[in-house]
Amino acid sequence: MELTVCLGLMTIVLGLSAIVLDSGSDTSSFGYARGSLASGCQRALTALEADVRETAASTVETCTFTEAGFAGAQSAVALGSPRDSQGQFHLDSSYGPRWQAVVVYCPYVLASGVRELRRYVVFDSECRFPVRFDGEPPVTAGQIELCDSGAPPRKFTVDRANGNLAAEPSYQVFCPGLTRFAVETGSPLRISLAAQCVARKGAVLEACYERSVGPRN
Repeated sequence: MELTVCLGLMTIVLGLSAIVLDSGSDTSSFGYARGSLASGCQRALTALEADVRETAASTVETCTFTEAGFAGAQSAVALGSPRDSQGQFHLDSSYGPRWQAVVVYCPYVLASGVRELRRYVVFDSECRFPVRFDGEPPVTAGQIELCDSGAPPRKFTVDRANGNLAAEPSYQVFCPGLTRFAVETGSPLRISLAAQCVARKGAVLEACYERSVGPRN
């Protein structure tokens, strides 16, 4: 009887220990997942905010499109950048920004189903702004069509899988798990970003951020 009681008590103690350890592991896992999710969103917003602050409101163009893999309509945004491929900021004779590139932020869906936000850069100092989204539709599964405001307009095609191959890197990836990217033009721009990830035991964690940013040039 003593042995039976002892074994029973040990079973109870071990069971309670397992519950406590599992609970602690869940808390640690959720904390790590939340941190990673927030970090991905913040990196995307920080990069986009930096680009917006260096551009002019007259260079910013957006479009809305639908794509398999996303629950609703998404945005793509194009804007001018005064930085060349070496990261140098260029000024014109009146000390205003001299545009060196077109920067495009657009969601992308990998073959595995992972959704992410990508930043593409097309370096071309001869581009005449504003640059508009072109084509019907302007954003497809494989590419993004753009044209500048010159006469005749110059056309640009961004390969959504490889980006601008003349640039290094060809594109930057932000925010794995993206569920929504929306940009409303105006002064300032309103940016909405949402993402999600699956944590331990299939728990789905979500993050949503909104930010208003105004061009300074």
